[in-house]
Amino acid sequence: NTQSIILHAAAVLSSQGGLLFLGHSGSGKTTLSKMLSNQFKIIRDDRVCLNKCKDGIWFISGNNSETTELIPLLAVIRIFGAQHSEIEPISPLKTCEYLIDSAFEIDLQRQSRIIESDKMLFRHTAHIAKQYPGFKFSFTLNKDDTIEQFSKLTHLLIVN
Repeated sequence: NTQSIILHAAAVLSSQGGLLFLGHSGSGKTTLSKMLSNQFKIIRDDRVCLNKCKDGIWFISGNNSETTELIPLLAVIRIFGAQHSEIEPISPLKTCEYLIDSAFEIDLQRQSRIIESDKMLFRHTAHIAKQYPGFKFSFTLNKDDTIEQFSKLTHLLIVN
């Protein structure tokens, strides 16, 4: 039995799994994904579906016309444009807040007034935030600077 949540997000594939980028419209999800595309395959760049499989692992659906890949989620990253690129870990509570924001940017989920659906959405985001590391990534349009800072994150994830 698969459970799912749709997020206004982007996702890229690292050697370890999927990295989820959260941010409001215009925050740079697509820009960052394209900036990193030489090192990371773009999975999705606007709407991402996360599926929870029976073993409790969350996967990113890499749906395209030929195949439906399930890519294990590795980390949740809230992005911000900034003057200097910087990556920092955030708490599960903050990660959950950003996931909720991203979920409610999807019209269908925001406009649903079915209390059980809302409760399930909150349960899913809380579970994801507790299970996966969250980060705040401030980045600039300087590609070299952004890639250098982002490599620190991927190193942290591989070490842990």
